[in-house]
Amino acid sequence: MNRTNIAVALCLCVIALSCNKMESEDADKAPLNENKAAFSVMPMELVELAEKNGYEQVYDFYDGSGFINPPFVYGVGSGPEHESAAFWAQNDVGGKRKYYLMFFYSKPSRKSHTCPDVFEWDRGSLGGLIIDEYIEFIPDEEFKFLNDLNKQVSGTPQSSKGILSYRVGVEVLFFCYDNEWMIRFRH
Repeated sequence: MNRTNIAVALCLCVIALSCNKMESEDADKAPLNENKAAFSVMPMELVELAEKNGYEQVYDFYDGSGFINPPFVYGVGSGPEHESAAFWAQNDVGGKRKYYLMFFYSKPSRKSHTCPDVFEWDRGSLGGLIIDEYIEFIPDEEFKFLNDLNKQVSGTPQSSKGILSYRVGVEVLFFCYDNEWMIRFRH
């Protein structure tokens, strides 16, 4: 490439960046509801389910850098994949944003666990969700109860699938045991 071509390429880059900046500033001036309505980070059926229950999708889920799986995963229950899902949602409580992991089952018979279908998550960033089909359960070493980190496990849980949340080197596995959610952190 000669100097003229490089100069033209640089000018085009500057123009493109300026246009993107202007569009971004215009979006920032728009009312929040207009920005939210402009896009969805999840399938509409999950967005509508969250809204029906007083929550909303996590609009800024993809802010940041690096690869990340979606904020939802299908196939968490028994039966066809499209009949069950887990997904991140949020709501505003007293001016503070709170996050929740929610579960959807098209029929009660699709539910594959006995744990609550929604719980608050306040222990770190939200990761993209995938299903972990093969959990090796090691009592007292890695898994802790979500609502009581000091509670001891009684007995040995059967292997089951869990929900894995992963973002930038932090992995959290959610696993239902004896009607309570357990978690395992890994870095």
